[in-house]
Amino acid sequence: MSPLKAAPLLLALVACGEGSATGEKAPGDDTSAAEDTGPAEDTGPTWDARYDAVLDSMEDELALLPATGAAVAIFDSATIRFAGAVGSKHPEGTDPVLATTLFRIGSVTKMLTATALLQQADAGVVDLDASVQALIPEFEFALEASWAPTMTPAMALSHTAGIYDYVELDSGPEDAQLYTQVTGLVGGYLWCMSPPGRMWNYSNPNYSLAGLLAEEASGVGYRDLLDQSVFTPLGMDRTFFLAEEVLDDGDHAFGLTTNWETGLGEAIAEPDSYDSGWGRPAGYAWSNVLDLARFGQFLMRGDPSVLSPEGHARMTTGQVDMEVLPGGRGHYGMGLMVSEGFLFGPSWYELTLLSHGGAIPGFSADVYIIPELDIGVAFLANGDAANFGMPVIEALTMDGMPPASPMPDFSVDLATFPEFVGAYVDPWNVGTLEFSLNEKGELGVVAPVLDLHAIPYEATLIPYVADNFVIIIQDFPLLLTFIRAEDGTVEYARTRYFVAERTEASLATTPTLHRSSLIDGLRRAAQLDASLLRFGPTLP
Repeated sequence: MSPLKAAPLLLALVACGEGSATGEKAPGDDTSAAEDTGPAEDTGPTWDARYDAVLDSMEDELALLPATGAAVAIFDSATIRFAGAVGSKHPEGTDPVLATTLFRIGSVTKMLTATALLQQADAGVVDLDASVQALIPEFEFALEASWAPTMTPAMALSHTAGIYDYVELDSGPEDAQLYTQVTGLVGGYLWCMSPPGRMWNYSNPNYSLAGLLAEEASGVGYRDLLDQSVFTPLGMDRTFFLAEEVLDDGDHAFGLTTNWETGLGEAIAEPDSYDSGWGRPAGYAWSNVLDLARFGQFLMRGDPSVLSPEGHARMTTGQVDMEVLPGGRGHYGMGLMVSEGFLFGPSWYELTLLSHGGAIPGFSADVYIIPELDIGVAFLANGDAANFGMPVIEALTMDGMPPASPMPDFSVDLATFPEFVGAYVDPWNVGTLEFSLNEKGELGVVAPVLDLHAIPYEATLIPYVADNFVIIIQDFPLLLTFIRAEDGTVEYARTRYFVAERTEASLATTPTLHRSSLIDGLRRAAQLDASLLRFGPTLP
């Protein structure tokens, strides 16, 4: 997809009361109000000139991205310091993006869903460590009866439930789907790629399940629950789920994407182009950078009226090692990625980075927060994989950074490669994978099921960091992680799209692959890998 030319740089005026982008006093400022002397001459927006650098970088990068418009908000725990925008709302138009413009936020929605379910735990209605069947007795896996009873709300929130990642982009907007599809489609047709609780593996149905758990626990429909318990108390008055709400609002972007029906050619995603009543808790919200900044402030400072200190800490603290960085530096909390250290350019900083990205056809979203520096930033763009790099660094380092820390050892030990050799079986999806060493000592793979279906893949894996490699399937680079047992032996080969268990037994039957779902699944997996590793070691 070739990027279209971005519209000229445009600064959006921030809504009254939101702070420094307009020269207004921001919430939380302790300066007293000036005496009202009547209307003053409008001299235009004022802001600290240093924010020009962020907008300049956004304009430069936008010209290279498959998007035509983007917005940004920079915030601390007390104020929204700045909000602005570049480019056009429509890929074929000139109407400028504003800081108030609505975009789909994709998986950033998961932060909102996590908050709602954690609220039910605060209320004593949900035991995060009990079986999900305590709230949804009808939730059962037809393919294996033992999975659902051992699955907990905490596993859904931390992406350790093991459920295969499946999404119906456009199943319709009906709210009732959240119950019927999670209990019917997910429980009736999907599978667990690994035993519940065994490992982290990102999957959208985890959050459809989390949304249904919040709905069942509260007795309030998911959309109304989020509006009443999250959006309203946090002042997120322009975060929506329904197309008609977005269309009535009028200030929204149109997404530049690949045709989601054919997989070929460009298409424009409008507010009513697609919807999914059961996928909603995983990634279908519409919002703007100002509302995301307000939610970011909640993540930074907490709010006991929304979530208890214990619930807030559980959300923002690493719950499970994602096993993608050595030394246990990459974790997932509940609706958030929690990195203990990150790379900005050539420098490594031993600081915590809270983040989550969002990718849904036509839209990209990112929220980054460094709690120790009391700084955060939210970006939204109207294109696929339209994630910014330098503007993120410039926004987060606006007030400087502490001295860089020594670079961790990310080197790969070739002596460990023989530990990965062997046969691994995924009975539900890609079948048997056979890993071996070639004459150069490189790790290679043979995948008979992919060969059977003429699905291309690179036979040699690319080393990344310890226990992690890049495998390329159908031209999509995926992060493949070898998961070790407690005794250190290698037990699984994991990607977001498949998990294969090491075994001595041969696979009795050949799984049936569907090419269209394969390509869609691989694309989602590759997008996540690029997002979660954006501020770690560079993928080879």
